[in-house]
Amino acid sequence: VGEGDVLNVMPPQNGFAMAQEAVRAVLIAGGIGITPIISLARSMKTHGVPLEFHHLGEREGEMAYADAVRDEFGAGARLYFTAEQGKPA
Repeated sequence: VGEGDVLNVMPPQNGFAMAQEAVRAVLIAGGIGITPIISLARSMKTHGVPLEFHHLGEREGEMAYADAVRDEFGAGARLYFTAEQGKPA
């Protein structure tokens, strides 16, 4: 891309839309997948949808949003540290 080039762009698209009729949700995320899922979880919480939030990573200190997931979703949050605990069954 250089100066003066014309680029075609599109607005962002949401591949993780919330089901408006949801009465309960189970969300599972790990790695880079946490970024869109945490936004979805926040939206569901705002709309009063009860949810379980399962967040996986190798080590707690290396997991993005680990503290935010714990703080925001409390008892509904489950964090898994696969390097220490192995893969969840």
